[in-house]
Amino acid sequence: MFQRQALSLFFASLCATTCLAQTPAKPAPAKLTTCSGLPCFELTLQGHTLHLALDTGDPQSILDTAVATQLNLSTHPAKGQDGNPIPGLSISQIDNFTLGDTVFPKQLFVVMDVSAMVKSGQVPNVDGTLGYTAFKDRILTTDFAHNTFTVSAPVTTTTACTAGTIQLITFGKQGPPIVTTTGFSLNGKPVVAQIDTLWPGTMLIYPPSVAKLNLDKESLAPAVERFPFTDGGVNMTHSDVSLQAFAGHTLNDKASVYFATEGVHVPDALFDATVGMGLLKGRTATFDFHNNCFNLSS
Repeated sequence: MFQRQALSLFFASLCATTCLAQTPAKPAPAKLTTCSGLPCFELTLQGHTLHLALDTGDPQSILDTAVATQLNLSTHPAKGQDGNPIPGLSISQIDNFTLGDTVFPKQLFVVMDVSAMVKSGQVPNVDGTLGYTAFKDRILTTDFAHNTFTVSAPVTTTTACTAGTIQLITFGKQGPPIVTTTGFSLNGKPVVAQIDTLWPGTMLIYPPSVAKLNLDKESLAPAVERFPFTDGGVNMTHSDVSLQAFAGHTLNDKASVYFATEGVHVPDALFDATVGMGLLKGRTATFDFHNNCFNLSS
């Protein structure tokens, strides 16, 4: 989504000092809307209403070039690890960026031509995205049953994870670090999965884990479904598999599980699967980005 592999070259320390936020102790739930059927935040900046997709599969936040121009934002060239500018990309900082009850004094965005990708059907109809590093040391609670979210005050205490443990594993050897977690299972077998709020499917199993999960037969199923916003638009095969669960609690007793076809980026066997909105919808997903804990409840 949004050229994650290419953009990963220069964001390792992008949010190290600029993604801090200030929130009240008990933030009220704010509205979580949808863009092309996927979760996004609606916010107002300088009289402009923006729609930013929630992207747990990307460390950086992104803003459309036309929006940055309308807001008269100052930008500077985005540079790769070699120090050279990356064509078509720049960096902008929005001061006093507000999300629900949370005020971010300094929020960095990658500025790029998102609108062209929207018009070509490669990405949802959004003005940009908000990546997971925006919530550093915060607890992001997304209630997909009631379409609300909250962002906690900064967390300073250490607690043990009771459900899933978040690991920031790179998507492939050259990819950016993305949010993965333990806690999911398929037919009783544990699955380490990426959480991707910009994929509408249930669970995508990557080729190296097919045999481990005893899904060889299912992976050969002829049924095909197309996902327009993944890798610019790809097909995935799918088959019904029983008992998708999280932390021992059944999510679906019979739902589609997906398998990669040619054109689907795979993570070089660094984790088993990607979990999308098909499993998250109707539930509350809690991301503790201080203690690196994840939970999914009804």
